[in-house]
Amino acid sequence: RSNHFLESYWQAGFDKSMLPSIRADFLEYFSNHDVPFYDGMKQLVNSFAIAILSHTSPVVIKAQLSRHGIMLPVFGGEDKKTACVECLRCIGQNSVFYITDSPTDALTVSEAGKELNVNIRLIGVTWGLHTETEFNNCKNILVVSSVEQLGSILHNNSVK
Repeated sequence: RSNHFLESYWQAGFDKSMLPSIRADFLEYFSNHDVPFYDGMKQLVNSFAIAILSHTSPVVIKAQLSRHGIMLPVFGGEDKKTACVECLRCIGQNSVFYITDSPTDALTVSEAGKELNVNIRLIGVTWGLHTETEFNNCKNILVVSSVEQLGSILHNNSVK
């Protein structure tokens, strides 16, 4: 399994110059097609989410959420640190969970939290792009492998 979904494109022989086209196709598809939640995830989002932070276009994320009747502020784009700072300022919490499938994003968000004096409690999920092993270099991150584990942590340690 590849560490990143784009690596599978390169391994299949796609040229990296095709990235803009691949990205445009990705955004077009996910803007216009429903992506189901993992079992139990919609309930967790409805119970705990106060904002979404993602590399994916906020327009795409909002479209997906609205198809499921969820309205949340969405922050994102290519500059994850700037988006994170904007998100943290908007939600105005001094302690939050950040749930991610990316070790790199976990580190970026953690640094943004330190700059704003926000306690960010990191949770890595293994059902996205990265494996549990890939989270080993992240400090202070709890790694879960199921929506049930995530739900248990959120219900037992809610910061809301």
